[in-house]
Amino acid sequence: MEPKPRKLRITFLVDKNSNEEDIQELCKDYRSNGYEKDEYGNFEISFSLNTILEYNEAIYFVKLIHEELEKSITEKGLKYRGLRWTPNETYN
Repeated sequence: MEPKPRKLRITFLVDKNSNEEDIQELCKDYRSNGYEKDEYGNFEISFSLNTILEYNEAIYFVKLIHEELEKSITEKGLKYRGLRWTPNETYN
């Protein structure tokens, strides 16, 4: 049985006090089409990945992405506010 292709949509947040030019650079780095602001004014940046990972593998993969995002964003001097991924949208 061949694995079912899925699309993971990952959204991460960067502090509202960040420079908008830095946010646009992050969008470019992560191949996002842009950003939105959440109800608190923080920047939300989303990107998608195509994968054939099963549920447990995807959870591990998203944890690795979270660690890398936190590292790369804080290295730029920005405040990383977290990552959001809803597995039920992908794995139902």
